[in-house]
Amino acid sequence: MTWFHVSSDDTNGTLKAYVGEGDFTDDPYAMDGASPPAACCGS
Repeated sequence: MTWFHVSSDDTNGTLKAYVGEGDFTDDPYAMDGASPPAACCGS
């Protein structure tokens, strides 16, 4: 999985961008309708 996120700070006129890669895991989670757990950043 690859993800990308951009946010803006209108007050300061700046943008922040984040890019990452990871893998979905088979770990259990107790939230219906949520994204499955993922491991990223070498964890």
